[in-house]
Amino acid sequence: MNKNIKALLIILLIGIIVAGIMWGIAVKVCNGNKNKQIVEYDLDKIYSSKAASGYTDIRNLREDYDMDYNIGEAQKDRCFVVGAMVHNEDVYIEFNEKYKRKETAFIRVVQHTSNGETYIIDVFYDSVADKTYVVTDRTRDTSIEENERKNIKLDKYEHIGIWQNEKYERYWAAYNGDLPTYGDGAGKISSGNLYLILRIG
Repeated sequence: MNKNIKALLIILLIGIIVAGIMWGIAVKVCNGNKNKQIVEYDLDKIYSSKAASGYTDIRNLREDYDMDYNIGEAQKDRCFVVGAMVHNEDVYIEFNEKYKRKETAFIRVVQHTSNGETYIIDVFYDSVADKTYVVTDRTRDTSIEENERKNIKLDKYEHIGIWQNEKYERYWAAYNGDLPTYGDGAGKISSGNLYLILRIG
């Protein structure tokens, strides 16, 4: 057999082997991605998740939910209630422990305005996407403009952490990018890249 033909056949054979190996790697990568799909959440997916089981969908809460302090409805519903007193702090601690371990977690934070009106923030951490979804319901809060309180908002963030402002006030916050230091938070708040869930000190 001609030396040139032999060399050509060897090159062709090596090419087929390399192509086969590359194909096998590509299939493996694709299958790996299928097993770890990144899910983009909407409200339906959040409230049907296992992490949020036991909590009423935020859209289905009564208009007067937890308005009567004597009943302590949110406290009974295992919400993290923040006000003159703090209730169910263990729920907050458990959420943060799960977040540190990169486990899917959910928490409902209930706070009251100076007028005694309820506003609710649900925080859902999805361990697969490694993203945090914050659902804000200020529809009962007359201290903000009417057009701001019309809708329940869903926002997505990369991280959760503790942010301190220039007055040394500490907040539990969701944020994108790096956590700002002290007074640098104003720009991040206005751009939607820093969300102050609640003040913790």
